[in-house]
Amino acid sequence: MQIVQTGRHGMADRYAYIPLIGIFIIVAWGLPELMAKWRYRDKFLILLAGIYFPILMVTTWNQVSHWKNSITIFKHAIRVTDKEYPDFALTHINLGNALLTERKTEEGIFHYRMAIKLKPDFADARHNLKIALRRYKLHSKSQHDN
Repeated sequence: MQIVQTGRHGMADRYAYIPLIGIFIIVAWGLPELMAKWRYRDKFLILLAGIYFPILMVTTWNQVSHWKNSITIFKHAIRVTDKEYPDFALTHINLGNALLTERKTEEGIFHYRMAIKLKPDFADARHNLKIALRRYKLHSKSQHDN
């Protein structure tokens, strides 16, 4: 697991783990200290857990649904992230690759073209687009011959 940020992974969740350790320690040790002499502490903690854990369960269920496969995670990333960011072209390429693997060539071609639109000098996008167009033409020709 990469802990120190390098490359294009600036928004990955894993970079928050180490900086958040201090906050987790404050909560884990500070909250019991603050509540040690409070009369309604047990009832409050039960109520808090009864509210907090169902919210976390629903949030987790929702997040896990995005990780179903490569296509769903890349589509989700495109949906929730600023599309004008030049390095975001890589997400479109990755989605195009996943779609090509699933034989969804037309949709893959669309995402390769989006990557080129976002970053016109991106050689990988142009290369993958050529491969996808060749595959699409071969598929169309074989459909036509039958």
